[in-house]
Amino acid sequence: MVDRIDAEPVEVLAADGSALDGADLQEPLVAVAPVRERRACAWRFPSTGGSVRRVRRALRPFLAQAEVPDDETDDLVLAACEAAANGLEHALQPTEPFFDVHAEVDGGCVEIVIRDYGRWTTTRTARGDRGRGLRMMTMLAAVTLTSGPHGTTVTLRNLRRAQPAGRP
Repeated sequence: MVDRIDAEPVEVLAADGSALDGADLQEPLVAVAPVRERRACAWRFPSTGGSVRRVRRALRPFLAQAEVPDDETDDLVLAACEAAANGLEHALQPTEPFFDVHAEVDGGCVEIVIRDYGRWTTTRTARGDRGRGLRMMTMLAAVTLTSGPHGTTVTLRNLRRAQPAGRP
């Protein structure tokens, strides 16, 4: 079901690049739609609990300015904040007292990279309400996680753009 259709006017061009007025539609057509400009931004946050809120406050306006739809923004911001919180909690003996966030929007594709500078550790706890963060992130975004001796990098991509063609 379509809730809303956002459309911008397009110019219809013939294959040779000349504009068509609609009268001569015998030639192959190329629709030229406005292309969103590539945008990127990077932030460095101190490795403290209050920084997760700062990640949210930085990412949300950046994605809104890049015209990322609200529902995708909500999913990506929540996943990025979870990745940042995991980095704060699970980074063992960080070599740097900060973590980095890099966001890039290119057309409709969004990529957010969160990187900490500690070794990954799994905190074992008896509480039953733990250990769901990575699973939650995978429900909100396409997630790639790389961990090594110099830190962990979580890459998030918007699901709608990460799905193969022909899938809903």
